[in-house]
Amino acid sequence: IRSTGVPLDPHAPQHFAAAHMGYQLDMLQTWWNTTKAWGLILSTLTIGEETQANVLRVRELVAKLTGLQQCRNDGASVFSDKGPLISFDKVTVQTPLKQTLLK
Repeated sequence: IRSTGVPLDPHAPQHFAAAHMGYQLDMLQTWWNTTKAWGLILSTLTIGEETQANVLRVRELVAKLTGLQQCRNDGASVFSDKGPLISFDKVTVQTPLKQTLLK
């Protein structure tokens, strides 16, 4: 077999190629794992923000319903908070776009 002098001559055996390729694949795997880890961190932060926003909405709803209960003069129960159970009586809950969630 005759060498043409090209740095990576396909006719000449390249003994370093397997080790070099292995190193490159290891670095690629390290980069991929790092990218996945950052993606998980960012998605966890996003989920936390969404959960926090939902909890805030429920707190606002409970505060408004508690205020509504205190404004009633007839003593009838409109809203009662019993720990994990929330019950409603004669209350319609709507979104800001007037979509009815609870009647």
